[in-house]
Amino acid sequence: MVVILARGRVAADGRPEELTHAGGVEIQTGDGVRRFPQASREDVPRIVAELVSRGIDIYEVRVVRSTLEDAYLEAVDSS
Repeated sequence: MVVILARGRVAADGRPEELTHAGGVEIQTGDGVRRFPQASREDVPRIVAELVSRGIDIYEVRVVRSTLEDAYLEAVDSS
């Protein structure tokens, strides 16, 4: 359990996976990083297959998730 305090009040609380959120998918290709902000982990095979079928080299795939620091900043900014 994580509790985020702002100005002496609880701004947010919950398990880390409840406070963070998905941030899409980033794929490192021979042409640079391609970002798919609305994609989820389940979309990765389809996206990679599509890129490879177009002849694009894939070097790295990363599913992006916000950090607890991001959750803290969001909670403090909104309080």
